[in-house]
Amino acid sequence: MSLLGLCLAPLFPGAIVAATALLPKHLHVSAIGFAAAVGGGGAAVFPFAVGAIAQKAGVQVLMPIVVALLVVDLGLWLGLPRKGGSRTAQGEEGLGEEEGREGKWSKRLGVEGLMKRRRRRDEQH
Repeated sequence: MSLLGLCLAPLFPGAIVAATALLPKHLHVSAIGFAAAVGGGGAAVFPFAVGAIAQKAGVQVLMPIVVALLVVDLGLWLGLPRKGGSRTAQGEEGLGEEEGREGKWSKRLGVEGLMKRRRRRDEQH
């Protein structure tokens, strides 16, 4: 249990790298800023909440809480699409390609209109 934090430390930088590979460049700063803010908020809230629960219910609740959080982390990580892997949408060459970036993920993020305006602006210059 004490080495768990050390073993999980590479997850946050790995998630940042995955985000930069999956998102268009104009979303990098805001997406990484949002991820850092959520991570900082979680780092402030979760230890306090788990400590309060452990104080009321006993130390034996720590391991199930940690396992539940690890399962959530694993589910989120596996939910990420692979860049050019088997989880990309049909017909896409990979999310790193321009077609993939303007495809299903930009629709899910609601930035398709922004991408169209950006292309028009780039064509005018």
